[in-house]
Amino acid sequence: MDTRCSYNSFIKDVETAIEHDQLILPSAPDTVIRARQLLDDPNATTDQLARLIATDTALAARILKVANSVLYKTQNGIDNLQQAIARLGQKLIQTLITSHAMMQLFAQNNSPASNPVTRLLEDVQIRSIDVARLSYAIARHSRQLSADDALLAGLVHDIGYLPLLQVLGKSDNLDKKDRGIATFLNTCHSGLGGKILRKWKFPNTFIEVAEEHENITRKGSGSADLVDVIIVANLLIQEKNSPQENMPSIRAAVSAFVRLGLNIDCCAADFDEHVETASQLLPL
Repeated sequence: MDTRCSYNSFIKDVETAIEHDQLILPSAPDTVIRARQLLDDPNATTDQLARLIATDTALAARILKVANSVLYKTQNGIDNLQQAIARLGQKLIQTLITSHAMMQLFAQNNSPASNPVTRLLEDVQIRSIDVARLSYAIARHSRQLSADDALLAGLVHDIGYLPLLQVLGKSDNLDKKDRGIATFLNTCHSGLGGKILRKWKFPNTFIEVAEEHENITRKGSGSADLVDVIIVANLLIQEKNSPQENMPSIRAAVSAFVRLGLNIDCCAADFDEHVETASQLLPL
């Protein structure tokens, strides 16, 4: 089969599936749904949340590790989940649960390590973690937004890639390294990310992050928001990994820097201290 014909067919099939809501979107892991229900329930108790977390040994161990890290450690160590929840707070607990679930979703790929789709999934996973860490640092620096929320927003902002890469992995006769495919995926993933987070019943602030983070010339109204944080984090990481001569002109068009109170000439290294803190909250 002609590769170009197969490529065009792939794009047409995906576009049709998106238009008719036929693309299979990943379901939220049960732990994420139940945890959000408990955290939103004013009558829920810490014991109930602790029992839920305890059903996942790896998650429980992760939360206890963070609670006993240098960020939170006091003279007395913590050896039970109830104390860990009280020490870390609900927002961070929700972020830790979601980050654990996200890593599980990425791990569901059954393709060989040499498969280009596996590499693409790894790239999305690594970028999501990098953006989450830097977003946490930017929020801490600007002091306008919750750093825990920024961390979570960074983790989920590219979630729309998951169903697209699953479809791509099942498509034969395609050059999965084709730059046109990468461009197509980049165009489609934002809208799908919003649909996934709606399905997962995330707050609108996070849905907007998924849908708007590629819109770097977005003109927000009022104070800075999470979309601003993710836009700046993405740009700084992109500049760090692939410097571009026209980056100053790109930055000048990005109002998110100003809204966050950041110097237009700032770079990722300026936030290293807070990035190191975020690194202790997320899986490596």
